[in-house]
Amino acid sequence: MKRIQSILLLFLAFGWTSNVQAQVPVLNSLPGSAYVLYLDFDGHSDNSGFWDNWGFSNPIVTAPSTFTTTQMTEVFIRTSEDYRPFDINITTDESVYNAALASNRQRIVITPTSNFYTDSNGGAGGVAYIGFFGGGEIAGYVFTNFLGSSSRNAGEAVSHEAGHTLNLNHHSKYNADCSFNTQYHPGLGSGQTDWAPIMGSSYTGNISQWYKGATNQPTCTTTVQDDLAIISTANGFGYRPDDAGNTLATATTLALVGNPITKKGIITTTSDVDVYKITVSTAGIYTVFGAPSAYTTSTYSGANLDMKVWITNSAGTILGTGDPIDRLDATISSLTLLPGTYYIFIDGVGVSNYTDVGGTGSLDYGSVGEYTLSLTKSCTPVITSTTPGSRCGAGMVTLGAAAEGTLSWFAASSGGNALGTGTTFITPSISTNTPFYVSASAAACTTASARTAVLASVFPIPVVNAGNDQAANQNTGNLTLTGSPVGGTWGGPSVSASGIFNTAVNPGIYKLGYCSTSNGCKVCDSLLITINPSGTQVALPVITPGTGTYTSPQTVSISCSTAGAAIYYTTSGNTPVVGTGFTKLYTQPFLASENTTVRAIGVKSGLTNSATAVAYLTISNPSVVSTPVISPATGSFSGQQTVSITCGTVGASIYYTTNGNLPSSTLNSFTKLYTGVFTVNTSTTVRAMGIMTGKANSAVAVSYITITTVTPTVSTPVISPGTGTYPTSQSVSITCTTPSAAIYYTTSGNTPVVGTSFTKLYSVAIPVSTSTTIRAMATASGFLNSPVAVAYLTLSPGRPSAGSGFERFPSLADQSESTISVLPNPSQGIFQLFSEDEIQDGAVYNMNGQKILDVKSKQQSNTEIDLQKHPKGIYLLRIQMNNQVRNVRLVKE
Repeated sequence: MKRIQSILLLFLAFGWTSNVQAQVPVLNSLPGSAYVLYLDFDGHSDNSGFWDNWGFSNPIVTAPSTFTTTQMTEVFIRTSEDYRPFDINITTDESVYNAALASNRQRIVITPTSNFYTDSNGGAGGVAYIGFFGGGEIAGYVFTNFLGSSSRNAGEAVSHEAGHTLNLNHHSKYNADCSFNTQYHPGLGSGQTDWAPIMGSSYTGNISQWYKGATNQPTCTTTVQDDLAIISTANGFGYRPDDAGNTLATATTLALVGNPITKKGIITTTSDVDVYKITVSTAGIYTVFGAPSAYTTSTYSGANLDMKVWITNSAGTILGTGDPIDRLDATISSLTLLPGTYYIFIDGVGVSNYTDVGGTGSLDYGSVGEYTLSLTKSCTPVITSTTPGSRCGAGMVTLGAAAEGTLSWFAASSGGNALGTGTTFITPSISTNTPFYVSASAAACTTASARTAVLASVFPIPVVNAGNDQAANQNTGNLTLTGSPVGGTWGGPSVSASGIFNTAVNPGIYKLGYCSTSNGCKVCDSLLITINPSGTQVALPVITPGTGTYTSPQTVSISCSTAGAAIYYTTSGNTPVVGTGFTKLYTQPFLASENTTVRAIGVKSGLTNSATAVAYLTISNPSVVSTPVISPATGSFSGQQTVSITCGTVGASIYYTTNGNLPSSTLNSFTKLYTGVFTVNTSTTVRAMGIMTGKANSAVAVSYITITTVTPTVSTPVISPGTGTYPTSQSVSITCTTPSAAIYYTTSGNTPVVGTSFTKLYSVAIPVSTSTTIRAMATASGFLNSPVAVAYLTLSPGRPSAGSGFERFPSLADQSESTISVLPNPSQGIFQLFSEDEIQDGAVYNMNGQKILDVKSKQQSNTEIDLQKHPKGIYLLRIQMNNQVRNVRLVKE
């Protein structure tokens, strides 16, 4: 797909045979669009004169295509899918082409007649002028006689040659060291994901896509071409409107009417994610299937979109994902959906062979295009819930279940007769944990649901021992009672529930009870305490384990050899003081899961308190990521807060949420990767978790940030006039309703950043004499910066000019980055040509290819081009500098 300055040479020696012209099918990819790419199959006479300028005959007369109606349809389908994301109609109907403005249309002729070009240049798959979309009746050509008369190859060539008219150069292949290898990138991979760039050589790739990467230059870093950006910004049209919402809040509702439910949609941009909302009224088993639009549905040959689908519940939790690495379609099978609201997400993804040396786009860069979503409900009843049962000791257990249909209960997972039916089932007498199985059936379905296990649990009756009877003297302090199993509850006179008996009672015998409950089974035992009438320092408590370094959390116990002594301890680093908030009464072992200092004293009435025992426990677990630290920590704040998160484990990633959910171990719609500080201006719960390969995930840190006073935001500036096409220069004003606000703006296309060279402080109206993008932002003390306002002002009598009044094209002879510009463009007739290098030769041509003016300059300065005596319209400026040829389209108003 060679061009004039860029023409693809496919040296294929295929012959062709003249046949009777088949009927051209009338096909349109986007009816109603103001921009048209016409696929001309029925022969053409090109009178533009532009081919004559290169020594070819004038007019260029080409024969009709020899393709059948089926082959023409294939060419249309393949080309349409390549241009599906854009606001342009691919058509085979010449009347549609004729009805469009000349500045909004382009013709690609599909013909076996190539001799006008190939007799002098060898075999070629096609030829087109670069950057001449809408530049007059200058057709591009696809030569089927050099494409093996293959409609598949012709479809690839049409998209490629049309790409040249839309300002695209070739994408080339480079060696691992970034040196040039091949002019036309042949692609990579195999099977369905066999990939090639459209502006390379895409004839053998199963999937061809637009690409962001190196062009035909000496190295892979010389020039990077962003195909999607150039097509959508340099030719008067952009992307077609998004056809589905992109978030839960803006999701497009998909009614569950019929089975299966199908929906066509388009992923228009790399960042586009289509979201569909469904409401399930009755439980069911569903299959979600997404298929890209393609000419061949078995292999998806001709597709541009590699699909990923996933489904979430209303809280955003992912329930299933389809993203096979070796296929372009995506499936989620056997998904049980209970009544409720769900969201289906569709995105374009990529695989590792979608980029190559010189490629700078994301893996999913060119994964855009049309798809069909289908949702199929299986005719299988669904068990919506089960209720297990339990008892203490042997006996019968009551189980329950719910479903859309009739429930039957079984003793095994398969086979055997039903033991009972209904939503409630009472088991036979059992003495151990036993699973029973429930299945649902419905009259309308021939298949019953799979059997679901429901557990009947039999818990052993606990063996409880209150311990031996005891005796103590009156007023000798507290007795600590220990029952078995640990965790039970004491009851009776002068005893606490945890087993602390106060001897400050009258002499006598006291009966105390100890009860333990396990799995709902409660058993009690008792003991007797005899208090006899009553008569130096309490022993030092012993902390186990003692001071040391441990690789896992430790269970700490404290004992004291003085009978009846109470033990008080701290883990805060303080010395124990009875009655303070940081001092605890020791009742049972506790867990130290991080570095801890334990201090303990023994206390008994009538005796001096013990000395303080201390143990320093260092918990060093190399297999667990350190818990992140969130700043600010939990608290109330006035105004916007900047949040930072750190982790003590070097190399760990931090995943966090701001919606109240616990972070997932994989990134999803609510779990984000922490890359730097962020701000919150409303009350927010921040949770964070550290993740690192080879280590266990950290504990989840949390900070509850309460914003008591929200920082206000400056009002969005208003740009007047706003986005539109205007025939003359404009004076643009910018206003903001927030008092004392300062307005900053750019005309470079950048987002305003205060303090940068391209951002200016607005004070007076801005004069605009060429097509310009204005962005504005307002700031004020005590306020958050406003959102950025934008206005696209196009100054043109026809379609908008590309760029900012001039066009640059690399040439075949010299790929240097010399710059030329023409200002103003459009003009009333006087154009100023500016160049960094001297112009060796040049001329201006009209749309009939006739030279009307010579342009010469031997200095690096501006040259005047005077077209005042010539009619309004489009002209071609062709100049030679540094042994390269440049083409610039001039628009006279």
